[in-house]
Amino acid sequence: MFSEDELALMTRRQDALLLNRTEFLAELAVKGLTESGPDYAAFANAFADRKLAAAALLTSAPTVPAAKPHKLTEAQRRVLTNLVNGRRWDEHLSGRSAYGGAISTMRSLQKHGYIKHGAITEEGRQALGPVLPSSLKPVVGA
Repeated sequence: MFSEDELALMTRRQDALLLNRTEFLAELAVKGLTESGPDYAAFANAFADRKLAAAALLTSAPTVPAAKPHKLTEAQRRVLTNLVNGRRWDEHLSGRSAYGGAISTMRSLQKHGYIKHGAITEEGRQALGPVLPSSLKPVVGA
């Protein structure tokens, strides 16, 4: 008789035909086939297999491209460096407009998980990389 796999395939094909009955009958009419015709079984199986393949594509896990690592802007780097060196996050700022822009920088850092509750996270430390403490920074122009 039929194996379990063959029976399962026939059941899936029949389900696909029932779910797409209107479309199946429309294609059947376009091809000029009848349910009692000799090519009906082959057409029905091909139609069902096509629908099963389409359903498998829709239900399979989508392939998501790997996220690019976030590259820190200079403003983000300065805020994180301040926090690593034990200073306030806004210590390098002066002027009202600089503070306005820095708020967006802080939101971005929080969104990426680099800052939480005003403190740098481990992810933030990894994104920043090695940082010299402010007391060991080289003097420019010396």
